[in-house]
Amino acid sequence: MIQFEPVAFLCDDLDVRVSRKGPGSCLTEVLDRYSGRIYHIFNLIRLSRPEMTSIAVCGGITDGPEGKDFYAFDIYVFTAEGGFFLPADEANNLFSTAGIHYTRSLFADLLSDVLAERGGR
Repeated sequence: MIQFEPVAFLCDDLDVRVSRKGPGSCLTEVLDRYSGRIYHIFNLIRLSRPEMTSIAVCGGITDGPEGKDFYAFDIYVFTAEGGFFLPADEANNLFSTAGIHYTRSLFADLLSDVLAERGGR
């Protein structure tokens, strides 16, 4: 059975950190491996969105070929006025550029299919 632990990494001008920690978690190991890549994404977004104050890279940790791996789903951009999720294609391009595993809106597509089968419920 595949173990999956949801997590978000927060990044601003100061550092990259984990939004939460669970007991017995491997978050420190994964943060060490991915913090430079997440900071790279932060800097790329800052180039096109100067109103950005920080980002949250949302995803999950699962077992992979090199041990624990991070798979990204979304990027939330924080601004002084609130924030927004990046469009999926833009987020996926950033994940690919930074060398982070990602899904292509897998869960959103599955949800849309389920809703269509149930008549929009």
